[in-house]
Amino acid sequence: MVKYNFGWYFLGIILLLIFLLSDGVIAQTNISSCTTISSPGEYLLTQNIMSSGVSSCINITSSDVIFDGAGYIMDGIDAPSTYGVYVENASTALTNVTVTNLKLTEWVTGISYNATGGTMTNISANSNHNCGIVLYFSNNNTFSNITSNSNLDCGINLLTSNNNKLFNIKSNLNSNIGIKLMASSNNTLFNNIANSNTFDGIYLTSSSNYNILSNNSANSNGDIGIYLITSSNYNILNSNTVNSNNHYGISLHSSLNNSLSNNIVNLNRNMGIYLITSSDSNILINNTVNSNLNSGI
Repeated sequence: MVKYNFGWYFLGIILLLIFLLSDGVIAQTNISSCTTISSPGEYLLTQNIMSSGVSSCINITSSDVIFDGAGYIMDGIDAPSTYGVYVENASTALTNVTVTNLKLTEWVTGISYNATGGTMTNISANSNHNCGIVLYFSNNNTFSNITSNSNLDCGINLLTSNNNKLFNIKSNLNSNIGIKLMASSNNTLFNNIANSNTFDGIYLTSSSNYNILSNNSANSNGDIGIYLITSSNYNILNSNTVNSNNHYGISLHSSLNNSLSNNIVNLNRNMGIYLITSSDSNILINNTVNSNLNSGI
């Protein structure tokens, strides 16, 4: 009679399953200091980095990277041309770069991002010398659950960046603008808060076209709540709350064919909605425009 050793048989099956399930998994790399990430993979910050004097603390030059800050702080010294996280490769376009769970302070720019098809989430970028987060030539990305407050220029700046989604972002108390789009089109801004900035809450300029702004709050800003200027055309502004701004609630300057509907624009210190300088063929439907000090529209 043939005897089978079932213990060894089952052990072999388990080892085979472990091998098959682990095939292709990229090991996580721990990071405890400023470094360059030049290979795909998952990278985890393991401690705070304080008072760093380097030009870019985490320099990402590879596609297919996940950088997880694990909730730690990366703090600079407010020196010129410094970046907390710098995502760019001068010789090739980057794709699929994720930055998450990170706090950035005292850089010129907290995160400078030049990539496509990536994600940025659970980020705090406060008290930086320029902007908290800057995107340039960055398309088809998703950015969510971000706080970018008290920066000396802007909270978030999109430069020639298209087809991005920005939602659940708080960009308040910045010394210039909360959320800025320059020559950036087909972006969606949903459920963001841009309050109490020194000048404008949300600012579109330089042919920023076909963007959708929905369910955002732009209140108590020093100048204008939502401002479209310099041929920012074919944008949709729907269901935004734009109250108590120091000048206009919503202003269109040299901007055509925009649609404004179901917005609440009250208690602004000049006009509620103001169209100026060849802002033609715009559609205004069902907006609530009350108690503005000059006039409603």
